[in-house]
Amino acid sequence: MIDGDTSLTYDQLRDRHLRLAQAWQDAGVGKGDVVFCLLPDSAAIVETRLASYEAGILLTQFHADTSSQQIQAAAEVTKPDLLIYDPAIGHDSADALQEHYPDLQIWNSRSGEYEQQLAAVESISSTNDIEPEHPMGVGFSSGTTGKPKALVSSHGTIIASLHLVLKNIRIDAGGKTPDKAMAGIPLTGAGSGILLPTLLSGGTLVITPRYEAQTLACLVEQHQITRLFVTPSMLIDLLDLPPEAHDLSSLTNIIYGTEVTAGAKLQEAIKRFGPILQQGYGSAEVMPPISMLQPHEHVDSYGQPVGLDILASAGTIVPEVSVRILDKNGLNAPTGEIGDILVKSPTAFDGYYGPDQPATLQPESTDGWFALGDVGYMTRDRRLHVLGRKSDIVSGPTGPIYPRLVEEVAHQHQMVKECCLVEASDQIVLVVSPRRRYFNGIAGDVPAFVRDLTRFLETKSPDAVMPDQTLVVAELPRSGLIKVVRHQIRELVATDQLIQLVPGDKFGLPPVRQGSTTVPPGAYSRFERATRA
Repeated sequence: MIDGDTSLTYDQLRDRHLRLAQAWQDAGVGKGDVVFCLLPDSAAIVETRLASYEAGILLTQFHADTSSQQIQAAAEVTKPDLLIYDPAIGHDSADALQEHYPDLQIWNSRSGEYEQQLAAVESISSTNDIEPEHPMGVGFSSGTTGKPKALVSSHGTIIASLHLVLKNIRIDAGGKTPDKAMAGIPLTGAGSGILLPTLLSGGTLVITPRYEAQTLACLVEQHQITRLFVTPSMLIDLLDLPPEAHDLSSLTNIIYGTEVTAGAKLQEAIKRFGPILQQGYGSAEVMPPISMLQPHEHVDSYGQPVGLDILASAGTIVPEVSVRILDKNGLNAPTGEIGDILVKSPTAFDGYYGPDQPATLQPESTDGWFALGDVGYMTRDRRLHVLGRKSDIVSGPTGPIYPRLVEEVAHQHQMVKECCLVEASDQIVLVVSPRRRYFNGIAGDVPAFVRDLTRFLETKSPDAVMPDQTLVVAELPRSGLIKVVRHQIRELVATDQLIQLVPGDKFGLPPVRQGSTTVPPGAYSRFERATRA
């Protein structure tokens, strides 16, 4: 494992995580107890995860931008026994938890306390008996619809997910062994999915200090990374880098996921990187893979990108997993009809955690079927199309509008980097950010860009799904997990706080203005289009 200027061999990593498990035991934290971890992505993130497997600890790892309020809400549910934190990102959270839970043990990773705890014990294997059904960790939902829920997964669920990946993955290693893998997604989030496959196959894990494209590209070039795991947003950022700036030819596999990816951007990525892309669909409640789009499925027999009808899908349903699409009446929807996505899988989480009910069956599950909250449809060849969250559906003049279907078209415009369709203040609003190479030109004449994009959408989309406004921003808001934050965009538009692009803005110098500008000419309303027609 390589973490900046520090590297660990497998022997050293084994020594450290066994010491950590023993240190927890000596501190009175044992099997079934809860440990909170608030650390930047580093070797310690991997050590704490491996130690939790060893000791049977219920580990909760929070990413760096998790608020103190969110962590306190999580603590109310799970009552942690120990907190390991870095004061650079968790000082306020540590103080708040200490105030509410005076008996909570707290280890400061920067004060040397973490290393002292490891040095004070022997490196010996745990004697705890860990069974497949024993809880392994606690993760939390976003809490956007109320208090965050604590999701419990068992050791057996994690292994089931790993087995399904191994059974269904089809990747040519290219003769390069061992692999060097890196996650362009925080290891405290979906990026953790790359840990076990890398370590169990004898590969090298490279940890990035920053989740931005320039840093990732430099590390790929420096360490000759072979496997890279990214979000759609990060993949687009990599595409925005000048092709000649970095040599990324060492890559044999780019895994993308955590969010639906625009087919047009995938076509561009295939032409840039080759037929090495791979997608896996899953969720916090049902771990991947539910469906997979394999590298060879991204290209035709001539090695060219396949059509958008395939690339815009989440791939085909994998064996041992079943998917149903339900209509508004709760009945199985016909092939091709949009409805709620339900999944039955051996990788479904085991229940919700609470102080009085430490792992109850999920109420959303009926006869083993779990509703993910996503909507989509299935084709005759078992290809699953995920159109996004049910809560993000927009009310159109003639019926529901699925934002993804509009965004897919907008992504085909060469100047569009990212986009997001939301409903705010009774308006259908498309928010877009420009590609790097067009940024300064668009900033010089935003209305002209909006008019051009509007005409482009009108040629490819029915009038009923056209936005009332099109707003241009330097960058769409993203979460610490490198994903576009749709609900935040909705709130910014509704409260007129979205900072729009105006003449004078330059690439690399984000606007510092407060509030929004007026809607630029050319952001046509549906009434204006009808009148013009």
